[in-house]
Amino acid sequence: MSLLSRLPVIGSKFDKSHSGSKTAGYSTSSFSLPQDIGFEELKKKLDGNEITLIDVRAPSEHSKIGKIPNSKNIILEQVGTRILMPDDEFAEKCGFKKPHFDDPLAVNCFTGVRARTAQLAIMAVGYKNVRLYKGSFKDWKEQGGPVEYPPEPESVES
Repeated sequence: MSLLSRLPVIGSKFDKSHSGSKTAGYSTSSFSLPQDIGFEELKKKLDGNEITLIDVRAPSEHSKIGKIPNSKNIILEQVGTRILMPDDEFAEKCGFKKPHFDDPLAVNCFTGVRARTAQLAIMAVGYKNVRLYKGSFKDWKEQGGPVEYPPEPESVES
């Protein structure tokens, strides 16, 4: 079975009899996103170890411009395949325990665009509580949040 065959369908083509919002030819009535998370709430939850923050930027971006402390890194291009891995393989490849489907998650990138893509991909496989840190790392830095600068990685494993 291919990885793609395990992905549920988020929206479907609408017909005239379907009620709900219609955007770009797709119904969104059966799918809603959790509320975005802001700086203060995210900082508090990270400080209390109440949320897993997944940063979808490349490790080279972390070493050059920094990262949010305690964030976990899965580059956007690998989010889909990594989140579908068995728990032990996920932990080995990603360096942290795979979250459960109902665990609170947040995603970030530099400004939020890649993070929204990651949020949708993670939710498409069944995660329910995945919030976007709108403004992402740029907002974190502007708000005066602490920043870590990890060393440049020698090689990136796929």
